Amino acid sequence: MTAATADRPIGLDRAWFDRPSASLARDLLGCRLVHASADGVVGGRIVEVEAYRGPEDLAAHSSRGRTARNAVMFGEAGHLYVYLIYGLLGIAVLIAVMGIGNTLALSIHERTRELGLLRAVGETRGQLRSMVRWESVVISTPRCRSAVCRIFILAF
Repeated sequence: MTAATADRPIGLDRAWFDRPSASLARDLLGCRLVHASADGVVGGRIVEVEAYRGPEDLAAHSSRGRTARNAVMFGEAGHLYVYLIYGLLGIAVLIAVMGIGNTLALSIHERTRELGLLRAVGETRGQLRSMVRWESVVISTPRCRSAVCRIFILAF
């Protein structure tokens, strides 16, 4: 595992993470976190952190004791704890984006003859492109909202 500021990469061992959470959070903010495995390399910039004072901090998920979900908080320093809602939100965004793409593709496919007719009566390519883009957004936005709401309702 490595972290890097804008210009200097730093290789970190787990001991680097074993310190008070407030100072650790300040040092992590803005760093790049990269993980290399046999499956490839993944990573990204840390843009948000939360610092809790351990099980005695009532805002922390560890305040109610060790569970299967939060067990990583009670283990060795340097492990990630990802709250479930972030994973669900990521899935909702992915489904919404896929919905927009599918709607746009269907809109273009179904309207081939109509677009040809509009071109024949003088519409420019730019006007058609803009019309199809805005129409797909208007059609897909309520569907995306509906899908996101259903995901959150099913998740809880």
